[in-house]
Amino acid sequence: DIHGLLEARKPLPTRVTWRFQMGWRPSSEQGMSLIQSSWDTGERMQILEAPKLEADFDFSGPVIEVHLDHAKQEILGFGTAFTEASALVFQGLDPELQREVLELYFGNEGIGLTLGRVHINSCDFSLGNYCFDPVEEDYELDHFDMQVKRDSKALIPLIHGAQKLCRTLQLMASPWSPPAWMKISKAMNGSTKPGLRPECQDVWARYIATWISAYRQQSVKIWAVT
Repeated sequence: DIHGLLEARKPLPTRVTWRFQMGWRPSSEQGMSLIQSSWDTGERMQILEAPKLEADFDFSGPVIEVHLDHAKQEILGFGTAFTEASALVFQGLDPELQREVLELYFGNEGIGLTLGRVHINSCDFSLGNYCFDPVEEDYELDHFDMQVKRDSKALIPLIHGAQKLCRTLQLMASPWSPPAWMKISKAMNGSTKPGLRPECQDVWARYIATWISAYRQQSVKIWAVT
């Protein structure tokens, strides 16, 4: 309920810079807070009393030990998903609310997300199934929609808006389903095992590469694929 969230107009928590130290326990003064949104209570980004952390206790199960002096995996950032459904909701907002939403998610005054996931073809947050080459047996992808018209209506403009506020935005693409004609079931929803027709492995790989190229032509560069 994005309208309710924005109408609440709750201030964002003040950013606090801190470095983790072994044995550290945060307090509300050190930047710990509880912000809750709940359908049942109608809360929208409601700032609640900070929870109290209990003292350490004896524990016999698996324990994760953090070695601060040994760098291992790096957290590249935090992000969100760009979907057709969210893009259409965003498109229905007036310009002022659109600017506010983008600022809250991607701006310096908001939470500053730097990563995003984009679906290749339709996903479960689309208005219906779609792909960019529905022509049966088009192994050469001659009919691929290089203008990605469906996504150009709302999804790509939303990404462009995020890019304006976050110049370092990195996008990861995730395919939900190949076109129905590439699948054994001949349907985008659901799959057999395996789901992809063996003779379509090559064309499906080239389809994904072509989709990435089509998005690049729309000034949307894909950083990774999962």
